[in-house]
Amino acid sequence: LNNISVSGIKILIIVDYGLDMNEVSMLVWVTLGNIEPERDIRIIKPETETLCLIVDATRKSKLSQFKRDWPNVIVSDDTTIKNIDEKWKTLELGDFIHSPSKKFKQMIFSEGASVKEK
Repeated sequence: LNNISVSGIKILIIVDYGLDMNEVSMLVWVTLGNIEPERDIRIIKPETETLCLIVDATRKSKLSQFKRDWPNVIVSDDTTIKNIDEKWKTLELGDFIHSPSKKFKQMIFSEGASVKEK
């Protein structure tokens, strides 16, 4: 890796269903939170093409020989979101900001702090 230039490298990031691919910040957050570089990043160098960096940013499970529980995405519940939305103007925090939790609800795999295997 010491002599590899990053220009011209193709990057393929594999993520779980539910991630909004138009939100670059979400993609970066999920990718960095779901990888262990030695395990989840591969560099492929075809003889005729440019380098390809493949990143497995999916959640890990026992099926992939992952030994510990995988953490679930943490979001606020609907009641909390509604309460904050209603109080927003009185908090004098500036322009209204929609709850980031709404974006991540699609990525919850099961109830609780860790993902339950099916």
